Amino acid sequence: VVIFLVLLLLPGSSLSPLATPLSLGWALLTAVVTATFATLAEAVSPHGTDNLSVPLTAAGVVWIFMQGF
Repeated sequence: VVIFLVLLLLPGSSLSPLATPLSLGWALLTAVVTATFATLAEAVSPHGTDNLSVPLTAAGVVWIFMQGF
């Protein structure tokens, strides 16, 4: 839910004026795919490394989608 709200509300706001706003469908798709990959990263990462692997995975997936996948 948080990923979806950030992707929907942050681009184009005063906090990120140069970012391109996303449509509702694109934000929802990106949020669902990002959450899925973050969950998988948490499931397969060894003990203690999920604090690094989950945020990096989520950021990587969002970055790929923002590039126009």
